[in-house]
Amino acid sequence: MTMRETVRRSFLLLGLMGLAGLPALAQKQAPPPPQPPRPFRFPEFTSRTLPNGLHVIVIEHREQPIVSLRLLVRAGAEQDPPDRPGVAALTAGLLDQGTKTRSALQIAETIESIGGQISTGSSWHQSFVAVSVLKPGVETAFEILADIVQNPAFAEEEIERQRQQLLSGLRVQASDPSYLASTAIERVIFGGHPYGHPPEGTLDSIPRLKREDLVAFHRALYHPNNAILAIAGDITAAEAFAKAEKYFGAWPKGEVRAAPISPPAPTRGRRLLLIDKPDAVQTEIRLGKVGIARRDPDYFALQVLNAVLASGSGSRLWDLLRRERGLTYGVSSRLEARHQPGSLTVSTFTRTEKTVETLRLILSELERIARERVTEQELQKAKNFLAGVFQLRLETPESLATIVLDAVSHGFDYAYLNTYRDRLLSVTAEQVQEVARKYYRPDDLAIVLVGNASAFEQEVAQLGPVERI
Repeated sequence: MTMRETVRRSFLLLGLMGLAGLPALAQKQAPPPPQPPRPFRFPEFTSRTLPNGLHVIVIEHREQPIVSLRLLVRAGAEQDPPDRPGVAALTAGLLDQGTKTRSALQIAETIESIGGQISTGSSWHQSFVAVSVLKPGVETAFEILADIVQNPAFAEEEIERQRQQLLSGLRVQASDPSYLASTAIERVIFGGHPYGHPPEGTLDSIPRLKREDLVAFHRALYHPNNAILAIAGDITAAEAFAKAEKYFGAWPKGEVRAAPISPPAPTRGRRLLLIDKPDAVQTEIRLGKVGIARRDPDYFALQVLNAVLASGSGSRLWDLLRRERGLTYGVSSRLEARHQPGSLTVSTFTRTEKTVETLRLILSELERIARERVTEQELQKAKNFLAGVFQLRLETPESLATIVLDAVSHGFDYAYLNTYRDRLLSVTAEQVQEVARKYYRPDDLAIVLVGNASAFEQEVAQLGPVERI
């Protein structure tokens, strides 16, 4: 029914019912009460460990004729040598750029010929290779994946090509105030901890990386007993396990030489850092602190708190800074929970002359959310948003494999994933207030401002001691 038809029908009803019927009509038009969530069940998966220690997970997902293979190795940026950040990222980026028997071009052409896609990457605690193909190309996908993980060539010409690409990107980012602010807040929060360096490396470190660094990193960490393989899509568990054994069974088990990662020191006190960009007409604002580890019991409540604060229209900071005050076009609150406590940050930007006003409003809102319990409407909106995002990620084999690998790599099992949505939906207003008091104390925050520092430094100094670079 179109909007015009709806309006016409409403006027007709009013005419027929008369004024006496108006209360009844209004009652009928009132929005329905929230419905209880539908029953949810996470797609089942089967797991098995090969004799060489490779953990294999199979998720049957027959809605599309696609199979996704995703191999995770516990070899992320936290394992970078302290003086050479970027080793994990460069190593992962080169995996599909040639093996001992295949060139980068041959790998790309083979994957394209079977209607597939291949990608590599790394994060703080893992590196990965992902291959998605149409069902007929599964055999080739297994063969290619096994080859590039076990036998990377690390050819000098490919290293140099990747190096120049990384440096080109870093040079562009070096002039981007948003990137500078996001990198600086992590550095201020974590200091000399491994989490304090940019995982992609720096303009200083990337030129110094040698082939020997990549070979040594691969030799130390790329072992089957330090990896998980997820197979998701249009394939039976029996077929998937058979192919995993065929192509990965001979991958020799090895000694994993991983450096232990200790928890970062908690954030104590307020620290204000100004990065001067004299020509800037707006200021990038970051507030942050050390947050929680992925397995922390506060994880779900803190996710909901972040959604209440800044998850788009209707969230507190969004409405306050954008809709009511017109100070920004966007604001976000992010929890990055890692094996060890990661970062908890609030990010936005504003006009130079509104820098301190915006910062004060954020600090005030953080105080208020710890002092006053969130409303039931805010709570339900935030929980439904997070639950909806989670369920949307279950629609493709690729995203399913990613979710399962992330959970398993943090030590969770099927029961955890099967109750994930309900754990989100069971968070209470009391729990949200508790984590707000615990983690968002305005006096224990690092603050980074990137902009025309001379325009606001004096006023910012009223909030605490200022460092300027």
